[in-house]
Amino acid sequence: MNRILSYSLRLIVLPLCCLLLFFGCTRAQQPSIAILSAGADAGEYASVGESQLLSAAEEAELNAVALDTDPQELEQLIEDENLHALIICLSASQQAETYIEAARSSLTPIIFCGAAPDEETMLGYDQCWYIGSSPQSEGELLGQTLFECYKNGQIPDKNGDKLLQTLVVTKESTASDRIFSVLRIFENQGIYSDDPIVFCTEDASQDIAAALSETLLANPQTDLVLIEDSSVVDSVLPVCEEQGVGAALLGADAGTVQTEDTRLLACSGFDLEDAAKLIVTYAANAASGKDPADGTGERMSESRFTVLEPMILSQTQMSSEE
Repeated sequence: MNRILSYSLRLIVLPLCCLLLFFGCTRAQQPSIAILSAGADAGEYASVGESQLLSAAEEAELNAVALDTDPQELEQLIEDENLHALIICLSASQQAETYIEAARSSLTPIIFCGAAPDEETMLGYDQCWYIGSSPQSEGELLGQTLFECYKNGQIPDKNGDKLLQTLVVTKESTASDRIFSVLRIFENQGIYSDDPIVFCTEDASQDIAAALSETLLANPQTDLVLIEDSSVVDSVLPVCEEQGVGAALLGADAGTVQTEDTRLLACSGFDLEDAAKLIVTYAANAASGKDPADGTGERMSESRFTVLEPMILSQTQMSSEE
C-alpha cells in the first residue's frame, strides 16, 4: 500500500516540479531592458516619463530597470548587466550618436524617444529605432483648431485688425518650430500678424503670474497665448482669463490634462501612457530578435522612425460631440 502511495505521489509531484522549473526558466529568460534618461525635458517633442516606461514594462512582465549612467560608461554596463535592449529618452537630438557608439560593439538594440535623432545618425546604426512626435504635425493640428475657434468668435480680436497677435509662454528664449507651425496655419488663413512675443518662464524675475500680467498689460493687442511650458499652466490661465486673452496648451499628456477647464480654448498632445507601452513593446521585440513593430500594427519610415499621432483635447469640441 505504501509503495502504491509513494508511486502515486511521484506521478503528481514530478510533473509539478517540471512545470515550476519551466515557468521559472521562462521568467528568468525574459530580456533585460535598461531605461536611460538623457535629460528631464524633450522640449517641443513628446516627453514620455521614466515612471510611465517602468509601469509599462511591469505590466508587460519584463525585466526593466531605470539607470542613471554616463554614456561613456554604457558599453561596460551593457556587458556587466547583460542588457538585451536600451530605451533612451533624449532631451536633444545630438545626444543619440554617443549612445549609439556605446551600443555598437555589442549590437545592443536601442529604442529612442523624446527628441528625434537626425536621419543620418539613425541610418548609421541598423539596431536603433525612434518612437516620438513630429512638432510640425502637432503645431499644424493645433493651428487649424485655433483657426476654427477664431472663426467661431471664441478668440476676441482685441484691436479689430482681423489678425491674431500671439504671445508664447515657454522655457526657451525663442519660439520653437512647433509654434511656427501653428503660426503658418494662421498665415495660410490670412490671420497672421507678426512673430510672437516670447515670454520665457526661466527669465521671469518675479512670480510667473505677476510677470506675465505685466507683459500682457504692456502688449494690450495680444489676442492669444500659446503655452509650451505646461508646468506653469495654473499660473498662466488666471491671468489670461482676467485680461480677456484666449489660451491654448501644447504638449499635453492626454492622461493628465484637465479637459473640463474651459479657460483653455484647446490643447494638443499625446496619450503618453499608450506611447510608453508601444516603446516597451518595441524594446522587447528588438531584444528578442524580432521586428520591433511586430504585433503592434505600427508603421515606420525607411530610417526607422515611428511618429505618434497628435491629439486635440478641447472643452468645446468634447462638449459638441456629447
